[in-house]
Amino acid sequence: MTKKRCTTPVVCSIGTTDPTSGAGLFADAGVYASLGVAGTFVVAGVTAQNSAGVYAVHAIPPATVAAQLRAVWRQVRPDAVRIGLLPDKASAAVVTRFLTSLRRRPPVVLDPVLASTSGHRFAGNAEIRALRALFSVATIATPNALEAAELSATSVRTLEEAERAAVALSSISTCAVLVTGGHLRGTDRVVDVLARGGRLTRYSGRRIAGDVRGTGCLLAAALAASLARGDNLDAAVRRARSFVRAAITSSRALGRGRRQFVAALK
Repeated sequence: MTKKRCTTPVVCSIGTTDPTSGAGLFADAGVYASLGVAGTFVVAGVTAQNSAGVYAVHAIPPATVAAQLRAVWRQVRPDAVRIGLLPDKASAAVVTRFLTSLRRRPPVVLDPVLASTSGHRFAGNAEIRALRALFSVATIATPNALEAAELSATSVRTLEEAERAAVALSSISTCAVLVTGGHLRGTDRVVDVLARGGRLTRYSGRRIAGDVRGTGCLLAAALAASLARGDNLDAAVRRARSFVRAAITSSRALGRGRRQFVAALK
């Protein structure tokens, strides 16, 4: 009997674990289950963290990260890639080399995580340089305002500054850059800014009250899922933003932690 080929879109998430599933690879898995795409996962690091803080970070050896990537691609060719927290410059370099080597590179969503919501720093100067190199293989990067400020070495406190940072970051490669506006205060609306090919697009929505953890991870994973389904960039951004808004509205506190997206409770 001939095996039927799976037609479900596949996303490969590359990043780090969070034992409480508020962020990282385990949060990605919940997003993919909710959106009906299959997830494959490459673990670049393991953390001990919860909504109160980050207590330990362990980087997986680069050779093991590379072996995981090869194992995934030997079995299935993912329809999109989502890159989250890479805990050191070595893992970022491995991912950059692997994606550069692909003859047919799928859409790549880069979420350049520099710090946790609780304030723990993951990236120093060397890691920031390695993340900038990843822009060369990414289709779209999704920094928040704080990350965009560090990556572009400019102030990002206003919408106009967010637009300038998005343009500056997109100009270093062919990568589109979506600077998310959740950290820009002083308005009852959240405006995300997309720069691509010298053009700017604003996506605006009413700010939803609540301290919800992991929204950047949810956005990047939902964006990768939409691109894996074949959506164009504009449609993927709109659908990912709608997913995050629904996730914030339906978020729950897991135990004594802050609110977060829990797929089983949707």
